Amino acid sequence: MSDLLRPEDLTKISDNEDMAKAKKAMERQRVEEEEQAGLREVFMSRDIHPEAKARVNAAVRRAAEQGNRQVLAVTFPATYCNDRGRRINNLESDWPDSLEGFAKKAYEFYMAELKPLGFKLTARRSGIRRPPPRPRCWRRRSPSRSPRSCRRDPASGAPGC
Repeated sequence: MSDLLRPEDLTKISDNEDMAKAKKAMERQRVEEEEQAGLREVFMSRDIHPEAKARVNAAVRRAAEQGNRQVLAVTFPATYCNDRGRRINNLESDWPDSLEGFAKKAYEFYMAELKPLGFKLTARRSGIRRPPPRPRCWRRRSPSRSPRSCRRDPASGAPGC
């Protein structure tokens, strides 16, 4: 009967699989965070393109030909603002002060070149993306505990993990 797996062996196999999955997930998250940091750095250091006026003219002409009265000029995550987009979301009058990097340069271009010609600017936060929720308990439950054992013990208030 030594050919049969024991419960301890099964627990070890399960733990090893869980660890491998957790390592993959952590590596995936690290790579994604590095990519996001790279994108942010590019956005913050980006300058207005030398042909910006010609590009604006082409975009405005195309919009007018299609019967549109608005053009989407710049999009970026709210986290790129120094207040995470709060002033834009609340329509505060000093919202341009929250802009950083390319967004600030684009706003300055608008103020210098487009506003004097009669163009108008609106800013708004579109959908709110939040990171996925984290599990409430990070400690591993013992096999003898039920899934609900992670909650606090009502008598003592101590964590159930």
